[in-house]
Amino acid sequence: MNKDQRKRSGGFSRAAALFSLLVLAGGAGQYSAAAATADSNAGGAKFNALVEAARKEANENSTVLIRYPGMRDQALRMTEQALKKDFDIDVSLVNDNKGFSESVITFIEEYNAGRPAPILMYGSLSAIDPAAKRGVLRDDIDWGGVFGEKWPVIKQLDDGQAWPKIRGGCVNFIDVVYVIVYSKRLRDADVPSSWNDLLKPHFQHNIGLSPTAIIPSFNRVVWGEEKTMDYTKKLKAQNIVWNEGGSAALAGMVASGEILAAVINVNYAEARKKKGDPVDWNFAEDGLFYHSSPLCVPKNASHPNLAALLVAYWASEGVGGPIGTAMGWSRITPDQQGVLGEKARARGLDVSKFVDRSSEEEQIAERQFRKEVGQALGTLK
Repeated sequence: MNKDQRKRSGGFSRAAALFSLLVLAGGAGQYSAAAATADSNAGGAKFNALVEAARKEANENSTVLIRYPGMRDQALRMTEQALKKDFDIDVSLVNDNKGFSESVITFIEEYNAGRPAPILMYGSLSAIDPAAKRGVLRDDIDWGGVFGEKWPVIKQLDDGQAWPKIRGGCVNFIDVVYVIVYSKRLRDADVPSSWNDLLKPHFQHNIGLSPTAIIPSFNRVVWGEEKTMDYTKKLKAQNIVWNEGGSAALAGMVASGEILAAVINVNYAEARKKKGDPVDWNFAEDGLFYHSSPLCVPKNASHPNLAALLVAYWASEGVGGPIGTAMGWSRITPDQQGVLGEKARARGLDVSKFVDRSSEEEQIAERQFRKEVGQALGTLK
């Protein structure tokens, strides 16, 4: 069967499903990352063995489903080209593009039913936690031992994993930072560069937020809950414009002139700016925080070795590779600087001042506090 025929067959072939069952059962063809230990061959023979196993999976079924909410088609096409060029792996990557909550629920359902699943899961640490608790994620991948020689940053990311319970199945992929995107219609003196700037009179009825919080509940990690709640009440008085479409929709509202400013993921702000829309953005200098989002491999991934390879490849791209740079994937921490770190320094900010809110303790505390913030804002009754 040639590649075109495999594509027309769609989804998962019976051979791929059988291969997945063999891998899950520890049968023939499995590359056991659990057995990988750091030695002189790590990232050499072991890495090459994984690549060979991934190539075999792709030859069995070249149509590969991923599940990554919001993944842009450009990144998939660039990744296909890179996999072919770097590893002679010929695949067609298809994103089923479910929302974050639906994505996790579906992974759990597929695992419970014993069905082959898309090869990777993306979301915040707290979002993927239900899947981790139910044993959906792999726990046997020695990321540093297999990939550390090829991509040293993968070992760094694995060593710094904020949630040890997902360490064998996930790699923290990017650092997510929320910024203030604003309309260039604003006078220079009115351009917001802090959270408190959003309380100024000209932003009445002109601030866009998503009801899933982001701001202000995330600010608890730098301000504490009392100051954050005080700010929440003042922000509510600005008559916020709510949009459930999240960062993409809010960026569009600023670009069209419907509102003057919004709090969104920096990637969407940068995309609008690169497109030539009349917008720009600032870090909020009175509350600098970020969190990491992982890429994870489910135990029942249709292409388990390709899944591990792709997770490591994309995580390495987030530190300045061509795909990661084009997509805005980045690290901001000083030891994994990436595009975001460069942007912060270019704006005169000390990267070390950014507070990481990725820990399990902080994620759980913020989730609980978010309910109180939502009630104060009127978005949660």
